[in-house]
Amino acid sequence: MQITRRFTQLGQDPFANIEFIPRSSTIRNPNGSIVFEMTNIMVPAKWSQVAVDILAQKYFRRAGVPLRTKHIPEEGVPVWLQRSVPESPDTPLGGETDSRQVFHRLAGCWTYWGWKGGYFSSEADARAFYDETCYMLAMQMAAPNSPQWFNTGLHWAYGIEGPPQGHYFVNPLTQQLERSTSAYERPAPHACFIQHVEDDLVNEGGIMDLWVREARIFKYGSGTGSNFSTLRAEGEPLSGGGKSSGLMSFLKIGDRAAGAIKSGGTTRRAAKMVVLDLDHPDIEEFINWKVIEEQKVAELVAGSKLMNKHLNAIMRAIHAHPVAEERFDPTKNTALRQAVLDARAALLPENYIARVIQLAKQGFKSIEVEEYDTDWNSKAYYTVSGQNSNNSVRIPNEFMKAVETNGPWPLYWRTELLKAKKEGRPPQPKKTLAARDLWEQIAFAAWSCADPGVQFDTTINEWHTCPVDGRINASNPCVTGDTLVATSEGLVRIAALLDREFTVIGSDLRPHRVGPAFATGIKPVYRLRTQSGYELKLTADHRVLTANRGDVPAHELTRDDRIVLGPPCFGTVRLDERIAEFLGLMLGDSCLMGEQESAMLTLSPQESALARRVQETLQAFKQEHAPAGRGSRPCSVNQPQETLRIGTSSRCVVDLLKRYAVLNEGSAGKRFTDAIF
Repeated sequence: MQITRRFTQLGQDPFANIEFIPRSSTIRNPNGSIVFEMTNIMVPAKWSQVAVDILAQKYFRRAGVPLRTKHIPEEGVPVWLQRSVPESPDTPLGGETDSRQVFHRLAGCWTYWGWKGGYFSSEADARAFYDETCYMLAMQMAAPNSPQWFNTGLHWAYGIEGPPQGHYFVNPLTQQLERSTSAYERPAPHACFIQHVEDDLVNEGGIMDLWVREARIFKYGSGTGSNFSTLRAEGEPLSGGGKSSGLMSFLKIGDRAAGAIKSGGTTRRAAKMVVLDLDHPDIEEFINWKVIEEQKVAELVAGSKLMNKHLNAIMRAIHAHPVAEERFDPTKNTALRQAVLDARAALLPENYIARVIQLAKQGFKSIEVEEYDTDWNSKAYYTVSGQNSNNSVRIPNEFMKAVETNGPWPLYWRTELLKAKKEGRPPQPKKTLAARDLWEQIAFAAWSCADPGVQFDTTINEWHTCPVDGRINASNPCVTGDTLVATSEGLVRIAALLDREFTVIGSDLRPHRVGPAFATGIKPVYRLRTQSGYELKLTADHRVLTANRGDVPAHELTRDDRIVLGPPCFGTVRLDERIAEFLGLMLGDSCLMGEQESAMLTLSPQESALARRVQETLQAFKQEHAPAGRGSRPCSVNQPQETLRIGTSSRCVVDLLKRYAVLNEGSAGKRFTDAIF
């Protein structure tokens, strides 16, 4: 290989024409306290603060870097290219503080590997490759993936070693696959892996073995993804006579393992993708996994704040009463009685109310209840599952055709698919769903929490560049070109804006003509989440409109900023006004009762006019929509125990109520379903 110099000169330092200046990088908590700080970092003067932060906080080696090094002589390798080790056993060790150290270890190690593999025709070409690569890295003309920044060159430049971690490499001299004898001499510099998993619990290639393989990949900063469609569904028969615990039970184990690995340090992270085929029996639970878990976070946040407020209110009411002998008597301490009633109205558990009163009797003046928040890194999110992976579903063309025609969509037990294939017959469905209902669940879940993503299986395999290697069952959605933009042509993926001009609807609700968008490369992606739960993915320098400071770059936003949101989007489904009124009344004063789920509305005698109107409008609705027979029978207003009651078990009414509200879990459990939005 002959290397032509374009930016450097022979015999000159590759950084000679680049200005380097000292910079700083800091991470602060919302309260202003410092989490991380590094000063006097030497970087190219033209680097942005984001680039400085990523280098300092992620890519610098923090430990094991010797202050002084010496070369290890190696036959046939030029002295300047020989690997280095600490000068002596007592050489002080520290971390990288200069970007040129990183550029040197990357470019030097690549050159060393190329030399050993016979890639260069002369030492001059090797030196040119090293110099040119150093220059391009410093000028951000080229950059490797994160695992390269993390791991490459640590052994070559500093003599850093570690026990082998189960990695393999192809020896360029023998062309044979060999096991690495050191964690860093032949590290894992690859970015993303797609791994197969068998429906086997403990053997090689099975479920538990996958967690080990994922850990090996996560430890050195890489990512992994798997299609889990081979795993049996919940309730599917096992060979030993039992029933499978289901796909989701294993996904939750893998999610927790990934979260533990992610918390380990600067390079360890859980970049994890989980994929499932749409014909898996557990597909609905998979689609709604994150939606439900994020609802749990909201409940934890609200509950913790209510606990703190009401339990301490009880404490204060007790100790504020002037007569000590009457403090715990609710008939004499009216403030205590009201505080307890308020706590019960807020649905606090009775045992906690009793517990705080007992603590007050022991002399406690307050109780510490930790309040959770909706921050992405908060303890509330740590307690729920599904937060360490990007989830996607594989969609074949047959499903989209079923959506278009409002057709059925079959789900198959995994064992049935294998058996049918072996016997050469069509598989028998375990369950059949309405394709449009499943598509609605996918859309709603993605709107709610950005997952699952969609991978169009048929198209991906039609475009397969190496079909001889077998079909593609999982592919890696690593970019954010899927962001939707409001245009005069409807919602359009931002990746489509690369091709031509568009009219974009701005925050002022007016159309604005914009030229073709352009790709800006790979950047860190931030998640902006408001206190109310709105979310947006954006890059660090993306400006966000605030009410208090105007346009602010995303990485400079604080908890004190108030984001200006655009007008809300409304659904396309219209609910009959008669059922809408009945739904509101049911949510306030009634419930679904019995096995027939009869909708029973209870009103006071003073609401007779309302009762008659509801009875009339409800009967009119049933006559229009209920099939002839019992479901269309007249409903009447009854008067048991000095109340007014109107009831119906007609499915055309009950099914609509159940779609938009939960009415069969007691008063405390009444709520709108997500479909109401």
